[in-house]
Amino acid sequence: MENFYGRLLLLGLSACAVQCFTGHPWWPHDAGRGARGARSAWGGLTPQQRRTPGGGAQHLAEFLFETAQLTPCRYVVNGLAIVEATADLRAGRTEISVQRSPKGRSVLQMRSLDGSFQLKLDADAISTIELQDSEDTAPGLMRFVDAQGRRHLTLLMLGEDVDARFQIMLGRWTSKVMLK
Repeated sequence: MENFYGRLLLLGLSACAVQCFTGHPWWPHDAGRGARGARSAWGGLTPQQRRTPGGGAQHLAEFLFETAQLTPCRYVVNGLAIVEATADLRAGRTEISVQRSPKGRSVLQMRSLDGSFQLKLDADAISTIELQDSEDTAPGLMRFVDAQGRRHLTLLMLGEDVDARFQIMLGRWTSKVMLK
């Protein structure tokens, strides 16, 4: 039976998918643990599967892509003015790229495939992503801040299942993502 799980994982299925499709615990050696042990508190991810600090613009792009795949979002860009837009980019309807500006800065561009939504961020300026999980804020609130604590982007997850989707992001990335 252990070879069966190993083959599923080699095919690219995560341990979560193995349980979802087979109904069996995350790993064969967890079968005697009852409620799947402490890993369920982090969405079933091991420390090796969770994100580590660093990664810069690449991790920022991956974070935005994963969030866009989960649920529709409201994007609020903060600067001299506040610009707000709502987009549903699930099912692979987004394209994200990181390019260098003429001055050598990393510019992240996120756009919908139909061209109705586009977002550009100075990826080098953003140092931390804060996932706000409190009674004071709306569920699914994420803030992208620089080293001085200034907000560059606020992202709000939308939809009926926001709490579950937000817990997926918390489990994968933790409540404070350090990009530098």
